[in-house]
Amino acid sequence: MNRHRLETVFVLLVLVGIGVTRFPTLRQPLLEAHGFRQTQTAYTAVIFHEEGVDLLHPELPVLGEPWEVPFEFPLFQANAAAVMSLGVPPDPAMRITALGWFTATALVMWALVRYVTRDALAAGAALFLFAFSPFALLLSRTSLIEFMATAGAIAWALAAILWLNTRRMRWALVAVTSGALAMLVKPTTAAKPHRPT
Repeated sequence: MNRHRLETVFVLLVLVGIGVTRFPTLRQPLLEAHGFRQTQTAYTAVIFHEEGVDLLHPELPVLGEPWEVPFEFPLFQANAAAVMSLGVPPDPAMRITALGWFTATALVMWALVRYVTRDALAAGAALFLFAFSPFALLLSRTSLIEFMATAGAIAWALAAILWLNTRRMRWALVAVTSGALAMLVKPTTAAKPHRPT
C-alpha cells in the first residue's frame, strides 16, 4: 500500500473512531457540564425549527422582554434546526450538529498540520490526539457553538497560508469566508485584545 493510500485509510479510521466513540451518547439529555449554556443554545434552535429561522432576531424567552439575548450570531442554532427538520429530536440534533463541526475542525486541523509540517506522521498524530483527548471526548458532542467557530478559525489560518504561498484568489475567498464564520459565531474570540508578552 502506498504512503498516500495509507494516510487516507488512517484519516478515515480516525473519522470512524470519532463516530463510534460518540454515537452511544448522542441521545443523552443536555445535562452535563455547562447545562445552562447547552440548553440555551438548544432552546433557540428549537424555536428556529418550530417558527422559522430569524438570524437577526433569535428568540430566547427566558429572561423577559425583548426575549432576545445577543450572545452570538446564531448560525450553529440554524444548522441544528435543519437537523431537527430531518426528524431528529432536539437533544440528539444538537449533539449531532456539534459532532459534525468537531469533525470539521479535526479535518481542517489535520490539513493545516499536514500542509505546514509536510509530515504525514505529525499530522496523523495531531489528528489522533485531537480526536481522542479526554477534552474532545466530552465536549465534541455537547450543545455548544465552539467547534463551529474553531472550524472556521483553523480553516481561515490554512486558507490564509495557502493564499500567501500561491496568491490564488480562491484561497483569499475561503479565508475571508471562514474567518467571517468564526467571528460571527464567536465574536468574543475575534474581539479579544492581543496582550504582548
